[in-house]
Amino acid sequence: MDMLGVDAPGLVALIREQRLPTVDVEGEIKFHEPDLRRWLHDYAADNTVSPNTDPEKIKQAVERSAERTRERQSRAPDAAEAARRLTETPPAEPAARPEDQQVLFDIDVLDNLIEQYEAGQAPHPENTPRAETPAAPPRRKQNAAPPDEPAKTTPDLYAVAEDTPEAEPRALFLFDAFAIRFMLFEARIKIKHGAANRSGVMDEIARVLNDLGIDVADFEQVKLSLIRNEGRWVRLAEVPSPFLDKVNILIAPDRRRAYLVAGATDINTPISQMHITEELTRKGIRSGIDHDVCRRVVHERLFGHLAITAQGRESEPGRDAELTHHFNRDRTLTPEALDTGDVDHKKLNTVETVQAGALLVTRRPPEEGLPGEDVLGRPIEGIHGKDIRIRDGRNTVLSQDGTQLFAERDGHVYMSGGAVHVEELFTVDGDVDYSTGNIDFTGIVVVRGFVREGFQLNASGDIRILGGVEGAHVVTAQGDISISLGVQGQNKAVLKAGGDVRAKYIAQANVQAAGDVVVRESIMHSTIAAGGCVLAQGPKGSIIGGAIRAQNTIQARFIGSEAHVKTSLTLESLDPESQSPVRDVLGKQRAKVSHELDKCMAAIAKLKQKIELNPSDAGLLQTLKANAHKARGLTDILARLDQDMARFRARFGAAGTRFIRASSTAYPQVLLNIEGRLLRINDHFKAATFAVDRDDRIITV
Repeated sequence: MDMLGVDAPGLVALIREQRLPTVDVEGEIKFHEPDLRRWLHDYAADNTVSPNTDPEKIKQAVERSAERTRERQSRAPDAAEAARRLTETPPAEPAARPEDQQVLFDIDVLDNLIEQYEAGQAPHPENTPRAETPAAPPRRKQNAAPPDEPAKTTPDLYAVAEDTPEAEPRALFLFDAFAIRFMLFEARIKIKHGAANRSGVMDEIARVLNDLGIDVADFEQVKLSLIRNEGRWVRLAEVPSPFLDKVNILIAPDRRRAYLVAGATDINTPISQMHITEELTRKGIRSGIDHDVCRRVVHERLFGHLAITAQGRESEPGRDAELTHHFNRDRTLTPEALDTGDVDHKKLNTVETVQAGALLVTRRPPEEGLPGEDVLGRPIEGIHGKDIRIRDGRNTVLSQDGTQLFAERDGHVYMSGGAVHVEELFTVDGDVDYSTGNIDFTGIVVVRGFVREGFQLNASGDIRILGGVEGAHVVTAQGDISISLGVQGQNKAVLKAGGDVRAKYIAQANVQAAGDVVVRESIMHSTIAAGGCVLAQGPKGSIIGGAIRAQNTIQARFIGSEAHVKTSLTLESLDPESQSPVRDVLGKQRAKVSHELDKCMAAIAKLKQKIELNPSDAGLLQTLKANAHKARGLTDILARLDQDMARFRARFGAAGTRFIRASSTAYPQVLLNIEGRLLRINDHFKAATFAVDRDDRIITV
């Protein structure tokens, strides 16, 4: 019965808190037999204490049982046997008596009854006075096993702990998710119904175990057992040093939490709120104390249950610096996607213009983090927010404190390389036609309509055309040409760009680009010259007819057509200065050096003959040395040119980076020219890549 907390020192509190019915008869505390037996079996659940009972009289009345109680405490009771006995069906209630006749227990009878329970012997009705009035049937603790069920054994460390009568029917759930209870030499854990799959619960369990220094060999097995047995106690681990003191306070290593365990193995010693407060003060805990949890531990007598009695205040990181851009940072003109999967080329992200002095970017500085406090009242340093600065670019100016960026002139604002730039911009709201005349502008030009036949558009920067180009001239010395809809050139259109040319399609036009020429659909019957690549991308990407010349690669899904239209593709690198083929330039340089070397070697041969006839001529010897030095230099140059030629030719080989590719089909009547090597396609080639082999022949890879 010590496991039930029935002893002399705690009896007064027990009567008050567990509500054991009593009667005060001439200074003696008496107990009704049915009430006492029902209370012993059901843990004094629902009755109330007599309001006339004086605590001092109770203390005097139980004085004689104190000595016997201390003797019982000196013996280690068989808890398992007592638990088994307590789950058995209690003795039947005695027959009814007249209501005016009551048989009362005195303290000695109570002591004898307690001793019988501790010895594992349920008191027999014949050994105790009984009331003849039939009592209500004894109440069985909620969730307790039926009396006729045999006791279960759980040898596995992680097996479910059975709900025996010595276990508390209540649990102190941490974070409204799980509870931990310390028994004599082990710890048990129970997870609340519905909490097993809640985010972060298992991490909190691991953190609590780490704070307590409990080493679980296989935590994954514990988690699996908790999930399978929600709402039931699970053996967690053996605890060789249980919490034995009346009030046990443990501070986590990081001092963020303080834990409370009240009398894990001895629930007989009374505990009050003052005991907990004194221990918290002794431990130096003064921040984040949860007084409600402390009161609950005392009032509900949650012995052995783990409680978080104090939690520190975590520091808060400061807000990072933030840049607010007062313009659209996306400089690309992207068609709007439709639900059908197609794109609407009439709705595009337009180029944004700003005026001189316009605010472009605002920087909000980082903030200091708010400090926290651990349970001992020591400060926890806050984390400073991350900083970021504004990167100024062309035609922009940064304020002295670095928090604002302004435009220095009117123009087009955009971002490149993380910096903000402003370029001068001219916008044509409609078409380039008779309403505008020819356009010649130093900077960027945006045309919101078409460039109509017969007109010219010249710019030094980028040209962005949101409509299309007819038989017109569009030229930019340094920038790109971007055409949203395409070019219908009527064999009159000329496009020249210092950068790339991009369009939906190009038909019957002459295009020259220092960079790439890229279309989303087709190039038809056009003359194209690109310093980089010529690419016909997309499922309809094709090159049909015309003459295409590129220096890096030529790629399309289809090359030629089923109608066998003559199509010429030339892959040839050009020298930037002379615009002649690099192959020819290297060849001419090698021929020139070789010729100079031959002349030098012939001069050396003649000098040797003269020196043989006149060995004493110092001038001839000096001239011979100079020619020999020149010959060695020319030989080195010739070797380097041979290496350059070999590396250059390797780029067009099977393992090179420059090739012609038809990812789907190359049709007949396509003429290929790769660095002067010719191949006419007379048959269909599927998924073919054309390169040059070691014998200078065009092959498919």
